[in-house]
Amino acid sequence: MPEKSTYILLLSTRSSVVAVLKFAIQVHSIISSLEKDVESNVILTNIIICIYGRCNRLEWSKSLFRSLDERTVVTWNSMISICVQNGQGEQALQIFNQMRQEGVSGSTISFVSALHACSIESALQFGMQLHASIAAQKAIVDVYLNTALMSMYAKCACIEKTERLFEEMPDRNVVSWNTMISAYAVHGQGKFVVELFDQLLKVATMPTIATFLSTVSAFSNHVDLHKAKQIHALVMGEIFDSNISIGTVLVNMYRKCGCLSSAQRVFDAMKDRDQGSWNAMVATFVELNKGEEIFQLFAHMQLQGFLPNMTTYSSIISACSYETSLFEGKRLHALVINSGFQKDLLVGNALVSMYNKCGSLDKAQRVFDNMDEHNTVSWNAILDAHALHGKSHDIFNLFEQMQKDEVVPDKMTFTSMLSACSRLGLVDEVQQFLISMIKDFSLIPTPDHFNCVIDLLARLGKLDEAEALLNNMPVPYSAVSMRTLLGACRSQTDLERGERTANQVMLLDPMSTSPYTILFGLYGVNCEEGGESEGAGVPKHVSALLC
Repeated sequence: MPEKSTYILLLSTRSSVVAVLKFAIQVHSIISSLEKDVESNVILTNIIICIYGRCNRLEWSKSLFRSLDERTVVTWNSMISICVQNGQGEQALQIFNQMRQEGVSGSTISFVSALHACSIESALQFGMQLHASIAAQKAIVDVYLNTALMSMYAKCACIEKTERLFEEMPDRNVVSWNTMISAYAVHGQGKFVVELFDQLLKVATMPTIATFLSTVSAFSNHVDLHKAKQIHALVMGEIFDSNISIGTVLVNMYRKCGCLSSAQRVFDAMKDRDQGSWNAMVATFVELNKGEEIFQLFAHMQLQGFLPNMTTYSSIISACSYETSLFEGKRLHALVINSGFQKDLLVGNALVSMYNKCGSLDKAQRVFDNMDEHNTVSWNAILDAHALHGKSHDIFNLFEQMQKDEVVPDKMTFTSMLSACSRLGLVDEVQQFLISMIKDFSLIPTPDHFNCVIDLLARLGKLDEAEALLNNMPVPYSAVSMRTLLGACRSQTDLERGERTANQVMLLDPMSTSPYTILFGLYGVNCEEGGESEGAGVPKHVSALLC
């Protein structure tokens, strides 16, 4: 019979997953026949528990774990860690609690694994209890434990606690930096991601692929082409060539920067591509409205052996919306049905929007009705469709049905509702919707919402109230707001207010000629007809711009 050290060596030197699992089963069978010696052989048992778990045999790990009469802290740690690796955060925490109840205090590794389990489950309260236990026990808090605490708070959306831990860490490794960068990235704080990345380079810590992925992904929402190219330069060479994900996020970064040529160069330079890479390039062409080139890329993708998936179809269908190409839209709809994606939420939303923008309300409604589920985007799309086709009365019934389906409206939903109220002249309803979005849904009205109210008041000839609202809005007004009031001044022939409002539009949007045109209308001047008496009251700079 081989010594246990022989088994340990053989288990640790097996390379393939199949070979490791097969040999672990053999060793388990052999040592099980030794009765007491088997389960008391803690080191071998711990290794077998880990192997079963890493080979996706979690139930085997649990069964072996439960059969043990004696468990060391390493045994507990192995089982907790295996649950975490298999995404079973709740079970990992249950085993951690069981360990504590049986009088095993746990080690740093126990707490690190338990904190990772909290991250999986977003279990903030449990994570805070662990943090308190660590502090109470005066455990040795090393860089790994601190990083696990940071990760837990970040996954639970406690960005300030994550920052505090990071700032107070006496030592940091690259994982600590990655955790903080990722936290900023997830919360859309691209500016802080870039600043932190620069700090990381200054302390001479070598960034990893994970660092670049988080940084570039976040940078996509913090558009600065010069900085984007600097970061791109850092990942050129071996890192870029060996990792498809890096190329994909670079394409997305340049898409957000509006730089198609750079996105195309990155895509063309990629030695290998996957579905995500093609989808990123398709999305880039769509977002930058490249017309026929979008469909050429779509065809080339399929020639290269990559079949479109839900993400591809949702992007390419959006291109038909931009091109208002109903023929292409119908063709893609047929492909979607043949591919079996017609019930997909993302694809359904894109189809509703496409048919709406191509002028086919009936088809938009039919797609919407055939969807298995609807989210806020779905409802916003169909509300917008009815609004654009002048079916303002239908919108109220749809909104009522949306609430019955327990789908939570967002700011865009209320823009549609307020716009419908404006077109129908419903003053009381406008007030009710504004109150509801603030009180019932904790949404802060934007200038777009107030523009609907201003438009309504202007339509009703209540220019005093419209101007008062503009001057007392809790959010800064925009040129659109002022242009709405200016248009009402023209229809009401309110010269004094028109001059005042036109000056504001000129300040907010100096390149716009609309305030000058409207002023001409108010002064009763036709520039082409001329006539000194008619144009005498027109300011010279207005006349010079339009004549």
